[in-house]
Amino acid sequence: MKQILKVSLLATLASCENVATGVAFGADPPPTPKPTPPDPGLLDKMIAKLEAVDSKGIFLYQTPTNKWLPSTLYTWKDMIEGVKIMAS
Repeated sequence: MKQILKVSLLATLASCENVATGVAFGADPPPTPKPTPPDPGLLDKMIAKLEAVDSKGIFLYQTPTNKWLPSTLYTWKDMIEGVKIMAS
């Protein structure tokens, strides 16, 4: 009796469908669709906007006397170069 119940239960589970995805129980879900490629000129447009920004006051550090000075470690120009690297 236990064997019949076990087989019946397995058959029931195998025929169940996942309501959220519509995929049969135990089956692989459909592959995730690839993202739409961005506009080919998007990076150039973004870099132009970043270069046009007044970056004064963006990368600052606080001195021991509580003054704020432009960072010599982090610069706007280097940040733009980083954006180019990450986007390509």
